[in-house]
Amino acid sequence: MRLHWKEDCYVELDFPNAYKSMVSFAVLEKNPYYISEVEEMEVVEDELDSIQKEVLISQLKSEINEALESMDSQRFMELTNRLKELEDE
Repeated sequence: MRLHWKEDCYVELDFPNAYKSMVSFAVLEKNPYYISEVEEMEVVEDELDSIQKEVLISQLKSEINEALESMDSQRFMELTNRLKELEDE
């Protein structure tokens, strides 16, 4: 706090039943830097989805390489179509 004394400082105080009194409700202000657990879980889920997508793309590319090496054109076409669909998402 001493190093950034010109910046806003937010302090969170937890009062039981604070929202029951309209007087205390009027002075409550949300902390703009606070990330709720729901938002945190959404961020984690988004990251996990992107990691899962990257892994699937990597697996498809290796399967495509195997199909090319074995000269299996039908398997190659199936895998490339799945790869295109996955990359378009």
